[in-house]
Amino acid sequence: MLSITHRGMGMAMGGYLTMVGLAAIVMPNTIEHYMEHLEMAMGGYLTMVGLAAIVMPNTIEHYMEHLENIGWFFHFFIKMSLAFPMCYHYINGIRHLFWDMGQFLTVKNIYSTGYVMVTLTVISSLLLCL
Repeated sequence: MLSITHRGMGMAMGGYLTMVGLAAIVMPNTIEHYMEHLEMAMGGYLTMVGLAAIVMPNTIEHYMEHLENIGWFFHFFIKMSLAFPMCYHYINGIRHLFWDMGQFLTVKNIYSTGYVMVTLTVISSLLLCL
């Protein structure tokens, strides 16, 4: 179950990067302009800004004003949707590297490293979202 999820998280991160790349092609201003706005919005809204720039008719300043007025839970949700796939894919990738070296290949070790990986993923994602 964790291996297929590892692939899914890799695909999710690929989707994020694709949207950022497409947004960079379609957006009318320079990347420095958008990076300044992203820094003001704490940098966690890259996906939302990219989609807004592609499909919405208003300027990016209009959407940044609305992002500043939303609640902390939505901010946390957006940050978690970016941080969790990255942490999961990174930590599970380290687990797979140990498997490639012939370590932790018994059923007991596979389950125990899985529990450790999920725990570290949740902890690191929460720390990144604070």
